[in-house]
Amino acid sequence: DMRRAIYAMLSCQTEQQRNTSWCCDHCHHFEQHPLSCGHRHCPQCQHQATAQWLTRQQQKLLPTHYFMVTFTLPYELRTLAATQ
Repeated sequence: DMRRAIYAMLSCQTEQQRNTSWCCDHCHHFEQHPLSCGHRHCPQCQHQATAQWLTRQQQKLLPTHYFMVTFTLPYELRTLAATQ
């Protein structure tokens, strides 16, 4: 649902989310941090997953330079090119 996604992203890592608590065993300093929404469309939550995906894709690349060439075939040759 679109509304649920928007609400999740707007409330991500804010006081509206549940909190996690951290306490230092040595100095007993206590902090609470709001949790992430975890929504798949949230750029804040998915940044790490996206970065990991990009790293995996880059590892699959061959050690060469890549480039893309785009050209338009005349109408009469499109059928021939599609079948080859």
